[in-house]
Amino acid sequence: MMKKTVFLICFIFVANAFAGIVATADNANKFTKKAEADLTSFLTMISGEKWTAVPEKNLKKSGEKVIYLGDTAFARSKNIKTSDFADEEWCIRSFSDGM
Repeated sequence: MMKKTVFLICFIFVANAFAGIVATADNANKFTKKAEADLTSFLTMISGEKWTAVPEKNLKKSGEKVIYLGDTAFARSKNIKTSDFADEEWCIRSFSDGM
């Protein structure tokens, strides 16, 4: 229980530090789209800031901080291979140009 509490506190802290964009792969499947809807709703509730979801190809290069969800080009550029993940497996990593 302690690990989950610490994780949630850290996640809330990080969520409040970002600009409010969740990006998914351009060819996201229905499960990723459901996760995207759940995540944007949750982040909006806990941060009080409107989070939006966009396909990765529609991101503006304005320096905004982004949370990438699923098998995105960003994840692949960071050597994160989502194809190796087990069902329901998560990988949360923070980089200077996104999470």
